[in-house]
Amino acid sequence: MLGVLDKYMFLDPKRALTELEKIKNNFESLQMCLVEAERAVNMIPTDSDKLTKYQNDVDRLNQRIQNVFLNSDVLFVPESYWQTPCSSHIVNKNRASLIQGQYGCLLSMRGFDTGIHKWTLNIIQRTSTCMIGVANTTVSRSGSINNYNTNGFYMNLSDGTLYSGPPFSYSNRACISGGVQSGTILILILNCSKHTLTYNYGGRDYLAYEKLPSNSKLYLAWDNNTVSGSEIEISNKYT
Repeated sequence: MLGVLDKYMFLDPKRALTELEKIKNNFESLQMCLVEAERAVNMIPTDSDKLTKYQNDVDRLNQRIQNVFLNSDVLFVPESYWQTPCSSHIVNKNRASLIQGQYGCLLSMRGFDTGIHKWTLNIIQRTSTCMIGVANTTVSRSGSINNYNTNGFYMNLSDGTLYSGPPFSYSNRACISGGVQSGTILILILNCSKHTLTYNYGGRDYLAYEKLPSNSKLYLAWDNNTVSGSEIEISNKYT
């Protein structure tokens, strides 16, 4: 943490102070959450109705704790949000584009198996099929394998249909009518507590996957279809 702040203190002192203030606010919020959690533990009820209310209170507390991190803008995430190498994509910081004739799945730098996480994608250009979803690190980064029907959970932006590997093995399953167009925003919401993946497009939520596997971390995944031209940017890299 100090190393990152030292860097910005030298290059941009004002930004360094801003980031320190954000970190301070996050710690203060966490401290408040911990106080509430301790109070909740001491008030665990035995009556079934009260237990249900208690569980709802705990769920709200968990969401509040998650939001401390989901809404933060701390500098501990690498400047490039995409993992490399990947033979099918060109990466420039948070922007990625497809390479003609090359296979492979591009993953985000961070994967999750707990909490609720959101990726906001600016679909700069969609020239053809784009398989966007989540997958674990066992996907193929190169070669001639289409991950979207063997490994991971995706939506085809071209027509808004779902494709996936086991246990669902979806193929051309309807999700967003008309697909996702160039120049629009697509939001992916991964809920590791409920094991769901939801797409938000045009202000509407589309629940795409339920009962996702919980035995490994899931990453934002862009699987290639070997057609060049499509370009996507993570416009909110800290959620």
